[in-house]
Amino acid sequence: MDATREMVIEDEVNRLKAYIDCRELIASDLGESRWRGQNYWQWLCPFHADSNPSLTAYKDGWTCFGCGAHGDAIAWVQKYKGLTFLDAVRELGGYVPPSAPVERPPANTPKASHSVPSEAWRRDALRAVEEFHRCLLSPEGARARKYLHRRGITDDDIRTWRLGYIPADRQARWGDVEVRLPRGIAIPALVNGVPWYVKVRRPAGDPKYVHVKGGRSAMFGYDHLQCKADLLLCEGEFDAILMRRLVGDVLDVATFGSASVSNVGIWVGALVVYSYCWLGFDNDPAGDKAREMWYELTARVRHLYVPAGDDDDRMIKDWTEAWMRYGEERLREYVLRCLPVK
Repeated sequence: MDATREMVIEDEVNRLKAYIDCRELIASDLGESRWRGQNYWQWLCPFHADSNPSLTAYKDGWTCFGCGAHGDAIAWVQKYKGLTFLDAVRELGGYVPPSAPVERPPANTPKASHSVPSEAWRRDALRAVEEFHRCLLSPEGARARKYLHRRGITDDDIRTWRLGYIPADRQARWGDVEVRLPRGIAIPALVNGVPWYVKVRRPAGDPKYVHVKGGRSAMFGYDHLQCKADLLLCEGEFDAILMRRLVGDVLDVATFGSASVSNVGIWVGALVVYSYCWLGFDNDPAGDKAREMWYELTARVRHLYVPAGDDDDRMIKDWTEAWMRYGEERLREYVLRCLPVK
């Protein structure tokens, strides 16, 4: 291993150790912990016949008081999944400079039970999403459809992404959660066909977007990932829907519902399959700050700036505004020019 490659790997290992909570990582593999103390979680150890929870995880490490196995986040992935050290680094989202071609692993679906909406919430949310979807496609949803059309979202997109319309404010109960459903366009984030969150775009007033209570952070677009070489991360759901239609044959497209890295959490496993994550965030201070945070998170990010417009024009903020200004063909050509030749 050459010295430069070794230094890059060392930096990535230190970053992963600082970023990853071992408790969350182990929960994604073993499920809900059997016991939780003030700063530790415990499970039955999978490495020996364990009758009492002896595997204990802290934020920065884990140990089994039964068989003596112990280590950090990388050691856990190595032992539990039978991977080499470098493959474990890749599995956790670290960048390893290639010395030879490597085989890309499949994307991982998060399984940590405390990060998943309750089964009852997802069941009731799915029923509501289907009701809202039918309403959007009905005459009652005509004005909402026109709004989406003006933003570059077609009827096919509406069907693909199960967008919906809530015609009036209402209260409901999803699982054991009392939810408020404001009038507006319903945007569900589906994972394996069921909602993890539902966001509502209100027609007026602040806030413009309302998250329905009981949902969890999710990777919007997860069900549409095709294991392309690279991933385009947009800032919002409407931008992601638009860009998947325009360049989805070249890139996978997704969003975490904002530019922040705070929503990534357990979805790191879904990012490790990509050579690069292209950041297509808004042209504003929040987007600039988010780009800096993503650079701290992983070395595999690249910028894909929204075209800013001509010097004498108003600044273009997002991909939707760029579509309105340039149209589909020119916007697609711009994206393809920005990408490296494969």
